[in-house]
Amino acid sequence: MFFEEKLKTAISTEIKSYFDLHGISYDNSGTFEDLILAFFNFKDKAISSKPNRDIIPSKEIQEKLDCNPDLKELVDFFSEKIQKGEELTGWQSKTLFDADKPDRLFNHWNIKHLHMSKDKTRSNNILLFIETTTSVYLVDIVNHPSGSGWTAFDFLKTLHNNGWLEFIGFFPNLVIVGLKHKVTNDDDIYHCYKNNINILFEIEGVIYMPLGGSASSGNKLSHSEWLMQFERLLDNFLKIDVEFISFELDSDDCFGKIKYRSGNEELFYQIPGPSRVLYKVPNQDFQ
Repeated sequence: MFFEEKLKTAISTEIKSYFDLHGISYDNSGTFEDLILAFFNFKDKAISSKPNRDIIPSKEIQEKLDCNPDLKELVDFFSEKIQKGEELTGWQSKTLFDADKPDRLFNHWNIKHLHMSKDKTRSNNILLFIETTTSVYLVDIVNHPSGSGWTAFDFLKTLHNNGWLEFIGFFPNLVIVGLKHKVTNDDDIYHCYKNNINILFEIEGVIYMPLGGSASSGNKLSHSEWLMQFERLLDNFLKIDVEFISFELDSDDCFGKIKYRSGNEELFYQIPGPSRVLYKVPNQDFQ
């Protein structure tokens, strides 16, 4: 069996074992690419357990907390868990454990949410937030939305007001002057995203262009880009005389580790994961 076949077989086996161990549903009849996308979809939807991150509330949330002690108590409850790096999957949507189910709010805007109840029951209030490797930005607290409520233009206005749009992959476009057709209606935004159409927004005269978003398949664009980079990696390995030994999944920041033999020497190669939270650098190349 050739290097490529052995590597893809080993990766598939590792991912399926991971899914089975954590009780995650997925399409077992899909292709290798489908399995990779399902894996990244689950991993990225899950809240990171990275500890010691700063909790930064938006101006809008802070106003709500200042006049609502009960709400502040709940936010403090979750903030403490985030800072300690505790697992929060129990407060996320049940669709988290369906690896094939996309999260449009996250895929397009990198915004995650959790249900605001201490006992893990479904709550009318949800906390919207953005994760980075060093901080968690609390965007807003809203009543549990449905349909176009998940892609409300007000969310973008809040991010603009706090200078956080770059954290969801939107950057000012200095070339285009004024949009002829401005998309501000929640239903229009939802319709575009439901059909995997990435769109520009104009907020207070500033035009924001997405560097991330969704691929035409509905998958997160950074995940599809990762697959293209992976094929380039395989091409590089096929140019040299190497023998595949093993593969194992790694941490959130690193997809996995390849062990291979070159001549008489055993070597390791770490495959980086897709960009999880920031679009400061649009494409993360394999090193």
